[in-house]
Amino acid sequence: MEQVVTEELGVRISKAFADFEATPLAAASLGQVHRATLRDGRTVAVKVQRPGIREQIAEDLDAFTEIAQLLDRHAEAGRLYQFEKMVDEFRKTLLRELDYRQEAENLQRFGDRLARYPQLVVPRPVWSVSGKRVLTMDLVRGKKVTDITGLQRTEQPLGELAEALLRAYLDQAFVHGEIHAD
Repeated sequence: MEQVVTEELGVRISKAFADFEATPLAAASLGQVHRATLRDGRTVAVKVQRPGIREQIAEDLDAFTEIAQLLDRHAEAGRLYQFEKMVDEFRKTLLRELDYRQEAENLQRFGDRLARYPQLVVPRPVWSVSGKRVLTMDLVRGKKVTDITGLQRTEQPLGELAEALLRAYLDQAFVHGEIHAD
């Protein structure tokens, strides 16, 4: 993780951040997220891509392509569904996800669009300490809507939040033509 951050930002972690927690807050297949503090005292989340993940994914996708080509040539389902084209589309989508600058742009765009809903929070990217394999953004503390229990729903006034969430999704889908599922 330290090597990826240093390579991507061009400076040591200690130069980019006042504090950086080595233990991740969360981990997924492509990377992990660390809590850090910027030099100005702001607490942030730093998403760091796993070393070598791009090469591993490329190998896996190459294997899927070979299987898809075989199916397309020798199976009726392959000729009908054209699996190689599906794998190619999947490749494009997945490789775009490996560029955290794209994710930062999405955060920025959706944050701007959803600014009229103060109940909803979109973390803002910190461009100066972000790159292709490192994404630094606001650390958002709170509770996911899906984690609110049935009892909490009966005890808390959630009508305004539910309305804001619904309106935001409708705006995303029908005004802007894209939805951010997070």
